Amino acid sequence: MEKYSMKIFKILLILIAAFILTLSIIGLISIIQDPVNPTYRYILYPILIAIYLSSILIYLSFYQTWIFLTYIEKDQIFMTSSISCMHQIKIYGLIFSAIYIIALPFFYLLANADDAPGVIFVGMTPLVLGILVYLFADIFKKIIQKGIHIQSTNS
Repeated sequence: MEKYSMKIFKILLILIAAFILTLSIIGLISIIQDPVNPTYRYILYPILIAIYLSSILIYLSFYQTWIFLTYIEKDQIFMTSSISCMHQIKIYGLIFSAIYIIALPFFYLLANADDAPGVIFVGMTPLVLGILVYLFADIFKKIIQKGIHIQSTNS
């Protein structure tokens, strides 16, 4: 059962990555074909840069997650290499949040210019998600470290 759940999780990881890549390509093509209104250009382009930078971090964290799942499949979860995977994911979550902290004033300017206060919450959602990824990776890292410690004391 565990083997199938890891395969399903890996398939879901691939599907999510393909979905994000598809949205990125469609968004880039639509921006090239129909540029942003010049009055919103200085507001929207920094937001788009933040979105594309964060998508790179998402792919890097997916790669580290893939490696971590491979360690789980091989029953090598309690190794220092799995700790380094969690550490990398933790760093990517922190950088992801930092990108959206920097982009948050542009979301505010967009909300103010478009008179849509809900846009600020749209900008805060990835910020909170990045913090959650950081926290979960930190918790998993500590669990793995405790498992390694218990395993070394029992040996």
